[in-house]
Amino acid sequence: ERDIMARATSPWITSLQYAFQDSTSLYLVMDFHPGGDLLTLLSRHDDVFEEKMAQFYLAEMVQAIHCLHLMGYVHRDVKPDNILIDRTGHIKLADFGSAARISKHQTVSYYKLRVKLSH
Repeated sequence: ERDIMARATSPWITSLQYAFQDSTSLYLVMDFHPGGDLLTLLSRHDDVFEEKMAQFYLAEMVQAIHCLHLMGYVHRDVKPDNILIDRTGHIKLADFGSAARISKHQTVSYYKLRVKLSH
């Protein structure tokens, strides 16, 4: 987690400002994002974003995940709680505790989620 945030130069990934430890714990000091997380924002909209807003956040999430993959990592825990909103309303991917390093020759399995859209 520390290595990802320390190395990240992407505007879509939260940055590590400082890291220090004592005899029992490692402390990570990250940027503060006053917009909270995407789950809280979604709940303020009665758990449904309008299409344009959903497209905006989805496009930014794709950018964030792409940047992480270019760094050689997979997140493995992408969910609204782990997507922070900065002061300008843009996303910052966070919480890399489940992330894994992956080489160019490895593959990652995933499950397709079937989603039914109601109109």
